Amino acid sequence: MEAQEYIRPEETNLVETDIRQTSPTAFDDRGTLICTDSRLVFDSSNGVTDIRLDGIVEMQYSPPSYWNRTVLIGLLTAFVGIVFVMTAQILSELPNSVAGVSMLPLLIGLIIAGVGIFAAKNRLVVKTSQSTYRFSSSDKSLEHIAHAVRGSST
Repeated sequence: MEAQEYIRPEETNLVETDIRQTSPTAFDDRGTLICTDSRLVFDSSNGVTDIRLDGIVEMQYSPPSYWNRTVLIGLLTAFVGIVFVMTAQILSELPNSVAGVSMLPLLIGLIIAGVGIFAAKNRLVVKTSQSTYRFSSSDKSLEHIAHAVRGSST
């Protein structure tokens, strides 16, 4: 079934986006999140989640954070690599193979930091009295979902 088939004729489809649900599922679940004037509908391969807008007690939207844990770990590892490289340069009597190996933490740290930057995503947390739903997407339309929910519930 298509996600649109879950929308009733009297409902207005405000925003629709492809998204990943990270909680309460055990694994990331890809699907489509639709915000209508009365509910959020998440359609995935595991089924359909229907959240009434008047049942939402809290909602948090956060844009991508490029200073996340992965980036910080990568930068710390790169800094340690710089210290190793500087030490290898100061101790010039070390064999070239040791000097080459000393660059490994620097390269690994830069790769980890790059992965952290590219992995940054928009996040939406929707809390009801029964459950907490966590969604993430690299698409900017997740912000529009948050605005639509706030606009419909006022």
